[in-house]
Amino acid sequence: MPIWCYICKTNATQTWVNKTSDGNNVSKISNEPSCNCKEQFLKQAFSLEQAGMIQFYAFTFELAWKTIEDYLIDHQVSVKFPRDTIKEAFHYQLVEDGDVWMDMLEKRNLMSHTYDEELSKLAIDLIRHSYFEAISVLYHKLKKKNNEFFWHYQ
Repeated sequence: MPIWCYICKTNATQTWVNKTSDGNNVSKISNEPSCNCKEQFLKQAFSLEQAGMIQFYAFTFELAWKTIEDYLIDHQVSVKFPRDTIKEAFHYQLVEDGDVWMDMLEKRNLMSHTYDEELSKLAIDLIRHSYFEAISVLYHKLKKKNNEFFWHYQ
């Protein structure tokens, strides 16, 4: 018997029971045939792909704001927190839409709840329709600045 099924049958707290019930994502990722999870896993492949997209985005966002922070510090701009970094990036025109970046910052905690289907759908929609473009614009601006810096010092 898979551990997830065993936990459901013990005197576990309601939280554990809920997280490991047959209708929940934890039981869907088990590959044990005794709880018919393999078929469920295959059906959930798209959801797992979305969860992967959300995680990839979360890492990318963290890297983006920390890269902005490094750039600003290198240009003698004092920043300590992500919010300050984004505000200064907008001021120095590294990011074009400060509201989108602030929304990205505020919603980053939402991204850790990919097990919640509604939150996952919202996260995917935001990533596809606004966040990806904002990060892409930043990337191209920094790449251009990097090329200018490189040619300036040759």
